[in-house]
Amino acid sequence: MTTSSITKQIVLAAAVGVLALASPAAPAAVPEGNVPAASAPVALSEGDAPSALPTASAPLAIGNISADAATAPVAPVAKDSPTVTAADSELETQLIGAWVLVGRPDHIGKAPSSGGRIKFFTGDHWCMTQSDPKTGVVLFNHGGAYTLDGDTYHESVDYANASTIEHVGNKGNYTIKIEEDTLTSIGINNPWKEVWKRLKPTDSKYLPATLTGTWAYAGEPGQTYTLPPDAHRLKFCAGGYWCDMDIDPKTSVVTVHHGGSCVLKGDKYVETCQYANPTTMPLIGEDVKFSIQSGDDAITLTGLNNPWKEIWKKLN
Repeated sequence: MTTSSITKQIVLAAAVGVLALASPAAPAAVPEGNVPAASAPVALSEGDAPSALPTASAPLAIGNISADAATAPVAPVAKDSPTVTAADSELETQLIGAWVLVGRPDHIGKAPSSGGRIKFFTGDHWCMTQSDPKTGVVLFNHGGAYTLDGDTYHESVDYANASTIEHVGNKGNYTIKIEEDTLTSIGINNPWKEVWKRLKPTDSKYLPATLTGTWAYAGEPGQTYTLPPDAHRLKFCAGGYWCDMDIDPKTSVVTVHHGGSCVLKGDKYVETCQYANPTTMPLIGEDVKFSIQSGDDAITLTGLNNPWKEIWKKLN
Protein backbone atom coordinates (compact mmCIF):
# COMPACT_ATOMS: atom_id res chain seq x y z
CA MET A 1 0.00 0.00 0.00
CA THR A 2 1.55 3.38 -0.99
CA THR A 3 2.01 6.22 1.45
CA SER A 4 -0.55 8.43 -0.33
CA SER A 5 -3.06 5.59 -0.41
CA ILE A 6 -2.52 4.92 3.27
CA THR A 7 -3.30 8.56 3.99
CA LYS A 8 -6.64 8.16 2.19
CA GLN A 9 -7.36 5.04 4.22
CA ILE A 10 -6.60 6.81 7.49
CA VAL A 11 -8.92 9.71 6.61
CA LEU A 12 -11.66 7.24 5.68
CA ALA A 13 -11.23 5.26 8.88
CA ALA A 14 -11.37 8.44 10.96
CA ALA A 15 -14.52 9.62 9.15
CA VAL A 16 -16.56 6.50 9.73
CA GLY A 17 -15.21 5.84 13.19
CA VAL A 18 -14.21 2.27 12.39
CA LEU A 19 -11.23 2.31 14.69
CA ALA A 20 -10.25 4.45 17.66
CA LEU A 21 -6.59 5.20 17.99
CA ALA A 22 -5.47 4.07 21.41
CA SER A 23 -1.88 4.15 20.29
CA PRO A 24 0.77 6.67 21.25
CA ALA A 25 1.08 9.77 19.16
CA ALA A 26 3.09 9.53 15.95
CA PRO A 27 6.81 9.89 16.71
CA ALA A 28 8.42 13.24 16.10
CA ALA A 29 11.13 13.60 13.49
CA VAL A 30 14.38 12.07 14.71
CA PRO A 31 16.85 14.84 15.55
CA GLU A 32 20.41 14.27 14.49
CA GLY A 33 22.41 12.44 17.13
CA ASN A 34 19.43 12.08 19.45
CA VAL A 35 17.46 8.90 18.83
CA PRO A 36 14.44 8.42 21.12
CA ALA A 37 14.59 5.48 23.47
CA ALA A 38 12.62 2.37 22.56
CA SER A 39 9.56 1.36 24.50
CA ALA A 40 10.05 -1.52 26.91
CA PRO A 41 9.95 -4.82 24.98
CA VAL A 42 6.95 -7.07 25.46
CA ALA A 43 7.34 -10.48 27.12
CA LEU A 44 7.26 -13.35 24.67
CA SER A 45 4.58 -15.33 26.43
CA GLU A 46 2.33 -14.96 29.40
CA GLY A 47 4.14 -16.16 32.48
CA ASP A 48 6.99 -17.74 30.56
CA ALA A 49 9.21 -15.02 29.15
CA PRO A 50 12.88 -15.90 28.67
CA SER A 51 15.08 -13.84 30.96
CA ALA A 52 17.40 -13.05 28.05
CA LEU A 53 15.00 -10.42 26.70
CA PRO A 54 16.29 -6.85 27.11
CA THR A 55 14.88 -4.65 29.83
CA ALA A 56 14.60 -0.90 30.06
CA SER A 57 18.04 -0.76 31.72
CA ALA A 58 19.78 -3.18 29.36
CA PRO A 59 21.06 -2.44 25.83
CA LEU A 60 18.47 -3.34 23.22
CA ALA A 61 19.32 -6.41 21.16
CA ILE A 62 18.85 -5.87 17.46
CA GLY A 63 17.67 -9.36 16.76
CA ASN A 64 21.03 -11.05 17.06
CA ILE A 65 22.93 -7.75 17.04
CA SER A 66 24.06 -5.39 19.80
CA ALA A 67 25.55 -1.96 19.23
CA ASP A 68 28.41 -2.91 21.57
CA ALA A 69 29.06 -6.45 20.36
CA ALA A 70 28.20 -6.63 16.67
CA THR A 71 31.32 -5.17 15.13
CA ALA A 72 32.51 -8.13 13.08
CA PRO A 73 32.25 -7.33 9.35
CA VAL A 74 30.27 -9.43 6.95
CA ALA A 75 32.62 -11.90 5.32
CA PRO A 76 33.10 -11.12 1.60
CA VAL A 77 32.32 -13.81 -0.92
CA ALA A 78 35.63 -15.05 -2.27
CA LYS A 79 35.98 -15.77 -5.96
CA ASP A 80 37.31 -19.21 -5.16
CA SER A 81 34.60 -19.99 -2.60
CA PRO A 82 33.73 -23.69 -2.30
CA THR A 83 30.88 -25.21 -4.23
CA VAL A 84 27.56 -25.03 -2.40
CA THR A 85 26.67 -28.46 -1.05
CA ALA A 86 23.24 -30.06 -0.91
CA ALA A 87 23.24 -29.55 2.87
CA ASP A 88 24.03 -25.84 2.45
CA SER A 89 21.23 -25.45 -0.07
CA GLU A 90 18.79 -27.24 2.22
CA LEU A 91 19.62 -24.97 5.16
CA GLU A 92 19.19 -21.88 2.98
CA THR A 93 15.76 -23.11 1.88
CA GLN A 94 14.72 -24.07 5.42
CA LEU A 95 15.62 -20.60 6.71
CA ILE A 96 13.14 -18.85 4.42
CA GLY A 97 9.98 -18.03 6.35
CA ALA A 98 8.63 -16.05 9.29
CA TRP A 99 9.88 -16.85 12.81
CA VAL A 100 8.99 -15.75 16.35
CA LEU A 101 11.51 -15.48 19.20
CA VAL A 102 10.88 -17.95 22.05
CA GLY A 103 14.06 -17.65 24.12
CA ARG A 104 17.63 -18.92 24.28
CA PRO A 105 19.06 -22.47 24.20
CA ASP A 106 18.95 -22.88 28.00
CA HIS A 107 15.52 -21.30 28.43
CA ILE A 108 12.88 -21.81 25.75
CA GLY A 109 9.43 -20.34 26.32
CA LYS A 110 6.15 -20.54 24.48
CA ALA A 111 5.37 -18.63 21.32
CA PRO A 112 3.16 -15.64 22.17
CA SER A 113 -0.42 -15.66 20.94
CA SER A 114 0.00 -12.06 19.74
CA GLY A 115 2.74 -9.47 19.56
CA GLY A 116 6.21 -10.85 20.15
CA ARG A 117 9.35 -10.49 18.08
CA ILE A 118 8.95 -11.66 14.47
CA LYS A 119 11.76 -12.11 11.94
CA PHE A 120 11.46 -12.64 8.18
CA PHE A 121 14.04 -14.36 5.97
CA THR A 122 13.30 -14.27 2.23
CA GLY A 123 16.47 -15.54 0.54
CA ASP A 124 18.86 -12.62 0.98
CA HIS A 125 16.81 -10.01 2.86
CA TRP A 126 15.63 -10.02 6.49
CA CYS A 127 13.57 -7.80 8.74
CA MET A 128 12.41 -7.92 12.34
CA THR A 129 9.49 -6.38 14.21
CA GLN A 130 8.40 -6.36 17.82
CA SER A 131 4.90 -5.12 18.59
CA ASP A 132 2.78 -4.58 21.69
CA PRO A 133 0.44 -7.61 22.06
CA LYS A 134 -2.37 -5.45 23.46
CA THR A 135 -2.39 -2.55 21.01
CA GLY A 136 -0.47 -3.89 17.99
CA VAL A 137 1.72 -0.78 17.94
CA VAL A 138 5.24 -1.43 16.63
CA LEU A 139 7.92 -1.00 19.31
CA PHE A 140 10.85 -1.48 16.97
CA ASN A 141 11.54 -2.58 13.39
CA HIS A 142 14.76 -2.97 11.42
CA GLY A 143 16.29 -5.10 8.69
CA GLY A 144 18.75 -5.43 5.85
CA ALA A 145 20.65 -8.01 3.81
CA TYR A 146 22.03 -11.42 4.75
CA THR A 147 24.19 -14.20 3.34
CA LEU A 148 24.69 -17.81 4.36
CA ASP A 149 28.06 -19.61 4.11
CA GLY A 150 27.47 -23.20 5.22
CA ASP A 151 25.98 -22.85 8.69
CA THR A 152 27.50 -19.38 9.21
CA TYR A 153 24.97 -16.57 8.86
CA HIS A 154 26.00 -12.95 8.17
CA GLU A 155 23.57 -10.01 8.41
CA SER A 156 23.73 -6.23 8.24
CA VAL A 157 21.34 -3.60 9.61
CA ASP A 158 20.54 -1.30 6.70
CA TYR A 159 17.44 0.51 8.02
CA ALA A 160 15.46 0.87 11.26
CA ASN A 161 12.70 2.85 12.87
CA ALA A 162 13.46 5.68 15.29
CA SER A 163 13.79 3.32 18.27
CA THR A 164 16.82 1.49 16.87
CA ILE A 165 18.16 3.78 14.14
CA GLU A 166 21.56 4.03 15.87
CA HIS A 167 22.24 0.41 14.89
CA VAL A 168 22.12 1.05 11.14
CA GLY A 169 25.49 -0.03 9.72
CA ASN A 170 26.05 -2.77 12.29
CA LYS A 171 27.01 -6.22 11.05
CA GLY A 172 26.98 -9.59 12.79
CA ASN A 173 27.98 -13.23 12.28
CA TYR A 174 26.24 -16.29 13.75
CA THR A 175 26.22 -20.06 13.62
CA ILE A 176 22.73 -21.36 12.93
CA LYS A 177 20.98 -24.71 12.85
CA ILE A 178 17.40 -25.69 12.10
CA GLU A 179 15.73 -28.75 13.59
CA GLU A 180 12.13 -29.23 12.42
CA ASP A 181 10.43 -25.91 13.25
CA THR A 182 13.16 -24.58 15.58
CA LEU A 183 15.96 -22.18 14.59
CA THR A 184 18.93 -21.76 16.95
CA SER A 185 21.32 -18.85 16.40
CA ILE A 186 24.62 -18.53 18.32
CA GLY A 187 26.64 -15.34 18.00
CA ILE A 188 30.23 -15.42 16.74
CA ASN A 189 32.26 -12.87 18.73
CA ASN A 190 29.03 -11.50 20.18
CA PRO A 191 26.89 -12.69 23.14
CA TRP A 192 23.57 -13.30 21.41
CA LYS A 193 22.12 -16.79 21.69
CA GLU A 194 18.53 -17.09 20.46
CA VAL A 195 15.90 -19.71 19.70
CA TRP A 196 13.11 -19.03 17.20
CA LYS A 197 10.01 -21.01 16.25
CA ARG A 198 8.63 -21.00 12.72
CA LEU A 199 5.29 -19.21 12.54
CA LYS A 200 2.52 -21.45 11.24
CA PRO A 201 0.35 -20.01 8.46
CA THR A 202 -3.18 -19.13 9.44
CA ASP A 203 -4.48 -21.35 6.62
CA SER A 204 -1.91 -23.68 5.03
CA LYS A 205 -4.41 -24.59 2.29
CA TYR A 206 -4.14 -21.05 0.92
CA LEU A 207 -0.45 -20.38 1.60
CA PRO A 208 0.80 -17.75 -0.91
CA ALA A 209 4.10 -19.56 -1.57
CA THR A 210 4.44 -17.95 -5.01
CA LEU A 211 4.75 -14.54 -3.31
CA THR A 212 7.70 -15.55 -1.12
CA GLY A 213 10.42 -12.93 -1.31
CA THR A 214 11.18 -9.26 -0.82
CA TRP A 215 9.45 -6.91 -3.24
CA ALA A 216 10.04 -3.27 -4.13
CA TYR A 217 7.22 -0.90 -5.05
CA ALA A 218 7.38 -0.03 -8.76
CA GLY A 219 4.40 2.29 -9.19
CA GLU A 220 0.84 1.88 -10.46
CA PRO A 221 -0.31 0.01 -13.58
CA GLY A 222 0.34 2.05 -16.71
CA GLN A 223 3.25 3.97 -15.23
CA THR A 224 6.81 3.71 -16.48
CA TYR A 225 8.96 3.24 -13.42
CA THR A 226 12.56 2.16 -12.88
CA LEU A 227 13.57 0.83 -9.48
CA PRO A 228 16.24 2.98 -7.81
CA PRO A 229 19.38 1.14 -6.64
CA ASP A 230 18.32 1.85 -3.05
CA ALA A 231 14.68 0.73 -3.27
CA HIS A 232 12.99 2.14 -0.18
CA ARG A 233 9.37 0.92 -0.32
CA LEU A 234 9.44 -2.79 0.47
CA LYS A 235 7.07 -5.73 0.96
CA PHE A 236 8.19 -8.92 2.70
CA CYS A 237 6.18 -12.11 2.20
CA ALA A 238 7.07 -15.55 3.60
CA GLY A 239 5.30 -18.47 5.25
CA GLY A 240 1.84 -16.91 5.15
CA TYR A 241 2.95 -13.58 6.66
CA TRP A 242 3.70 -10.15 5.19
CA CYS A 243 4.87 -6.67 6.12
CA ASP A 244 5.27 -3.38 4.27
CA MET A 245 7.64 -0.53 5.05
CA ASP A 246 8.65 2.87 3.70
CA ILE A 247 12.26 3.85 4.32
CA ASP A 248 13.64 7.38 4.11
CA PRO A 249 16.47 6.97 1.56
CA LYS A 250 18.49 9.80 3.11
CA THR A 251 18.34 8.77 6.78
CA SER A 252 17.49 5.02 6.54
CA VAL A 253 14.65 5.63 9.03
CA VAL A 254 11.55 3.44 8.58
CA THR A 255 8.67 5.92 8.47
CA VAL A 256 5.74 3.57 7.73
CA HIS A 257 5.50 -0.05 8.79
CA HIS A 258 2.67 -2.56 9.19
CA GLY A 259 2.08 -6.27 8.62
CA GLY A 260 0.33 -9.48 9.61
CA SER A 261 -0.91 -12.68 7.96
CA CYS A 262 -1.89 -13.32 4.33
CA VAL A 263 -3.65 -15.91 2.18
CA LEU A 264 -3.99 -16.47 -1.57
CA LYS A 265 -7.24 -17.95 -2.92
CA GLY A 266 -7.09 -18.28 -6.68
CA ASP A 267 -6.49 -14.78 -7.99
CA LYS A 268 -7.65 -13.18 -4.71
CA TYR A 269 -4.96 -12.09 -2.26
CA VAL A 270 -5.90 -11.00 1.28
CA GLU A 271 -3.67 -9.24 3.81
CA THR A 272 -4.79 -9.06 7.45
CA CYS A 273 -3.09 -6.27 9.37
CA GLN A 274 -2.05 -7.29 12.90
CA TYR A 275 0.49 -4.59 13.81
CA ALA A 276 1.46 -1.10 12.65
CA ASN A 277 3.41 1.96 13.65
CA PRO A 278 1.36 4.97 14.85
CA THR A 279 1.16 6.36 11.30
CA THR A 280 -1.04 3.49 10.08
CA MET A 281 -2.71 2.19 13.26
CA PRO A 282 -6.23 2.38 11.69
CA LEU A 283 -5.30 -0.56 9.46
CA ILE A 284 -5.00 -2.98 12.41
CA GLY A 285 -7.74 -5.62 12.23
CA GLU A 286 -8.55 -4.85 8.60
CA ASP A 287 -8.67 -7.51 5.86
CA VAL A 288 -7.43 -5.79 2.70
CA LYS A 289 -8.39 -7.69 -0.46
CA PHE A 290 -6.76 -7.56 -3.90
CA SER A 291 -6.97 -9.29 -7.24
CA ILE A 292 -3.48 -10.39 -8.19
CA GLN A 293 -1.55 -10.94 -11.41
CA SER A 294 2.01 -12.21 -11.49
CA GLY A 295 4.76 -12.75 -14.03
CA ASP A 296 8.38 -11.83 -14.89
CA ASP A 297 9.32 -11.34 -11.23
CA ALA A 298 6.56 -8.80 -10.72
CA ILE A 299 3.10 -8.78 -9.16
CA THR A 300 0.21 -6.42 -9.74
CA LEU A 301 -2.23 -5.90 -6.89
CA THR A 302 -5.57 -4.24 -7.67
CA GLY A 303 -7.70 -3.33 -4.68
CA LEU A 304 -11.17 -4.84 -4.27
CA ASN A 305 -13.38 -2.29 -2.51
CA ASN A 306 -10.27 -0.21 -1.81
CA PRO A 307 -8.37 2.27 -3.99
CA TRP A 308 -4.93 0.64 -4.08
CA LYS A 309 -3.35 -0.32 -7.40
CA GLU A 310 0.26 -1.41 -7.05
CA ILE A 311 3.08 -3.04 -9.02
CA TRP A 312 5.86 -4.75 -7.04
CA LYS A 313 9.18 -5.98 -8.47
CA LYS A 314 10.98 -8.87 -6.81
CA LEU A 315 14.36 -8.10 -5.25
CA ASN A 316 15.33 -11.73 -4.67
